[in-house]
Amino acid sequence: MLQRIGRYEILERIAAGGQGTVYRARDTTLDRIVAVKVINQLVADDPQYLEALQREARLAAGLDHPNVTTVYDFQVEDGTAYIVIEYVPDALDRHTWGSRSIPWQRAAEIALQVTRALQHAHGKGAVHQDIKPQNVLLREDGSVAVSDCWQHSPTSTDLIIRAVA
Repeated sequence: MLQRIGRYEILERIAAGGQGTVYRARDTTLDRIVAVKVINQLVADDPQYLEALQREARLAAGLDHPNVTTVYDFQVEDGTAYIVIEYVPDALDRHTWGSRSIPWQRAAEIALQVTRALQHAHGKGAVHQDIKPQNVLLREDGSVAVSDCWQHSPTSTDLIIRAVA
């Protein structure tokens, strides 16, 4: 297992997906617990992919809202990109697997907070491309933080260009 990346001491692996692996880590400079998403693909030989990752990180960092995870850092080390975000210890998917369900009142509270996050993002020209229970994080105080997969929303011109191409 990865033990350290940059100034972040890796404590445990908490998730893995198509784009990367997420670790709970300790920021050794600021002495706080964070989540570090290490991107699977090496970016050293793919400047377009690196640029897209940097755009996503900048966009996410600009979404200052109580229902969006806070982005702390984005770095590339030895061709490996990683993004550092607020660590949130729980995710909605842990409460809805199989036959598990949550009370409708709590589901409504979560939906409202996710909607607020998305409304804020859309107001900033961003869309979330992968809303699913794994990306709806639950803070210890009960509030929700939407994480991962922010992209600039396409303009009408972008859509016309894609349709013609």
